Amino acid sequence: MAEIVKSEIIEDVLVITPQIFSDDRGMFVETFRQEWLPEDAPTMVQGNRATRIKGSLVGLHYHLYQEDFWYVPFGTALVALHDLREGSPTNGKSQTIEISGENHKGVYIPRGVAHGFLALTDMTITYLVDNYYNGSDELGVLYSDPELGFDWPLDDLTVSDRDKTNPLRKDIADNLRPQAKSLYEVAP
Repeated sequence: MAEIVKSEIIEDVLVITPQIFSDDRGMFVETFRQEWLPEDAPTMVQGNRATRIKGSLVGLHYHLYQEDFWYVPFGTALVALHDLREGSPTNGKSQTIEISGENHKGVYIPRGVAHGFLALTDMTITYLVDNYYNGSDELGVLYSDPELGFDWPLDDLTVSDRDKTNPLRKDIADNLRPQAKSLYEVAP
């Protein structure tokens, strides 16, 4: 059985550590089960994979109509989360979680929670989402916004032009601010 731990910092975030089976041939691990997610969580419908070199910083992104489940089979990522949901009891809280091919942790990220990661090593990340790609739901907040309070542990970061130009939290347009009550609305 997997160990499912609710975040003590950001409501609705789950950290899941699956059971690992090892023998002299190697190891086996289930990386995802829908039943690990909350009962009312949408079904994951798309899987993605990305590789990143050490020092790559991705995000912070957020969605109004998408939830994510992240798993790192190779390497190590420092996952950064920030609750943007108006009306959430944890609105404004930030958290980091290290996930790796060594600890096998997965992270469930509800819509409205900004998320990104720093590749602490060369790495591969897989992520499942509950909606197909929708460019109008690809939103972001600046990774270096002091209000978020992240201390990135590497000095030489590689960041996309898109992520360098995300707005500060305080400058997110009102119509793009996630609401806690809209957690399980369907995409338009």
